[in-house]
Amino acid sequence: PRRIVAEVRVRIESPQIHADAERLESWLVWLASGPAPDRAERSPQELAFGTGNVQRNPERETSPSQLQVAARLLRVEFRIVENRGQLSALSADGTVKVQEIPKEPGAEPLQIFGEHLEIIDASSPQAVFALTGNPAFVAGRGLSLSGFQVFLDRGRNLVSTSGPGRVEMNQLGPKKDLALPISSERVDIQWSQGMDFDGQTVTFKGNAVLTSGNRRIQAETLEIQIAPPVSLSDLNTAPRIQLQTARAIGQVLIENVALNLKGEIQSRDRLFVSEIAVNWITGAITAPGFGRFLTVRSAVLPGGTSLNPLESAQTRNITSVGMANRTNDDSSSQPAQPVALEISYSQGLAGNVHQRTITCRGRINARYGAVDRWDVAQLPDDPNLLGARGLMLHSDEIAVYQMVTPG
Repeated sequence: PRRIVAEVRVRIESPQIHADAERLESWLVWLASGPAPDRAERSPQELAFGTGNVQRNPERETSPSQLQVAARLLRVEFRIVENRGQLSALSADGTVKVQEIPKEPGAEPLQIFGEHLEIIDASSPQAVFALTGNPAFVAGRGLSLSGFQVFLDRGRNLVSTSGPGRVEMNQLGPKKDLALPISSERVDIQWSQGMDFDGQTVTFKGNAVLTSGNRRIQAETLEIQIAPPVSLSDLNTAPRIQLQTARAIGQVLIENVALNLKGEIQSRDRLFVSEIAVNWITGAITAPGFGRFLTVRSAVLPGGTSLNPLESAQTRNITSVGMANRTNDDSSSQPAQPVALEISYSQGLAGNVHQRTITCRGRINARYGAVDRWDVAQLPDDPNLLGARGLMLHSDEIAVYQMVTPG
């Protein structure tokens, strides 16, 4: 046989796939090859597709997991070698659904949904996979990916999408409570112009937004490097992915919101730069050129305490004692008003996210004062508008440290 066409409730079974379709169009390509020594007695008319007729070698059990496929129209090509059929190409149209039947019990299966699916060299490590949908959706191995077109080339170890898309990952790294939005929480990344992944470096292009819990990075381009590298030719194993470096370029906004056990905001940090790089192994963070850093926090010091060095010590002591007396008299006093620190600089930022410190250089303009809301965009340039305990500082360099213990 060279071609087989079947219609209405068609089912196909092979070592690679189980498929259901309303119409099947299949091609059988017979490759010239002499019979194996242990199969010399086999009749040339005996054609084997089922798993029961295929001899397996446990030492060479490296074939992909079996796939369960459902589509309206299914086109397949089998290469026939020694009277054994091997899936070489597959094309599916119309509400395509693919689910992996994993070899290992308890493993998270691969799931695929779309309108058109095409696989070339399906049984080889060089398989090429293209999925189109509105949007197309791929999930498994701890992540999910959606986009209008998803392309995978196992031979070149490349995954890419065109147009807008989204990816969700269960975990990028084991560290928690970092200043930038990468943690062991679920990570969500969205983009508008495409994504490329070569097994180690993934690049998101066009208004990329990464969110994880109460943390967010927004940039024109977001580049993330992971370890260990992922081999797309071996998708049966899912290594623990850990973040190595991250780089954001173009109108970068980094935001971090910290909450207490009651779900109330304790702090809100925002950093505006044109480019930033983070080494997640060492914690080093660098951002060249101009930038602006703004943090709004719950006041740790009593409301009457002043940080203004020009205010006399006697005045500060009297104010603090008066505040303490009012607190003792009024047990239902309101929480302290939030305070804000804003720093503008011109020659770059460096710091360490693990040590919770940053240093800004070049024409420093630092402003500190009380604010009446958490979403304040900036502090006034007039020191008279910073409040009674506000202050303004100009310098060539400034370092900011976040204290781990209260006070």
